[in-house]
Amino acid sequence: MSKKTSTSKNNYKMSGGKYSDIDNYFARLKENPELIQTFYRREELVNISGPRSTEEPYYSDYIAQKLLTKLKMKNLFEYGINKSRRGDYLTDHDGVTEEYNDRSSEKIFAKSLFGNSLDNLGRILDYEMPLTERKRKDNVDKPKQYGDIDLISVNVDTNTAYIIELKMNLAEKKQETVLRAALEIETYYHILERGIQNRFKEFIQSKIDERYNNHTLSGVNLDKLKIRKAVLFACDKESGLPQELREENAGQYQNLKKLLAHLGINVYIMPYRYPVQRISLA
Repeated sequence: MSKKTSTSKNNYKMSGGKYSDIDNYFARLKENPELIQTFYRREELVNISGPRSTEEPYYSDYIAQKLLTKLKMKNLFEYGINKSRRGDYLTDHDGVTEEYNDRSSEKIFAKSLFGNSLDNLGRILDYEMPLTERKRKDNVDKPKQYGDIDLISVNVDTNTAYIIELKMNLAEKKQETVLRAALEIETYYHILERGIQNRFKEFIQSKIDERYNNHTLSGVNLDKLKIRKAVLFACDKESGLPQELREENAGQYQNLKKLLAHLGINVYIMPYRYPVQRISLA
């Protein structure tokens, strides 16, 4: 793949089209920082590959560069994301699900990982944890819906809890970019951090007490528990790794790598297998 054309300051040379759309969005973001809350949903910007030209930057890397510039000026996510008032979570998940023919369902695959241990991420404690405001007098008809955190895990060795955005890289499924997944989990993290982090730690403790009384997980130190962000891609052989993580594209996503490091988001890969072998929760 040809090397991307850039200036010495890493300011890309590009044509109009999609780049103009991205520039226009960032101009709006300057006037209305709260747009960052839903940026990950703008698939026409953050979930596209390309361009076809080898003389222009990948869209993901171009967006990452613009985000880095803004984040260095101020914490855009801190400034733009409203505080969630949610303080309770679903605690009755058991991971029991029928096997479905639709192997591309992320929700079903997330359930199938419940109770399993993954390298680096630790034990999966829960899945599809909603970030929804509790009903109050001023929102009884329409509490705010922020989405679901796909997976929650705890690594007892590092005393770390992970909130995880799960993506599936399958041949029959539309591929999602690392950028979109990172923006999604970053958004959820700030909703969590600003409103309910202490209650989230209590939730972690309740899940451990509920199922792991005599397990090594009972050794988690709640007071010193770290909360970290991760993206987990489950990949089949046909599709392989996401474009941004492929060896042949090494060096083409330097701004994206810098953005992930700046936000403290780790990306993990696992081979896709469904159904996942169930294990005892004892």
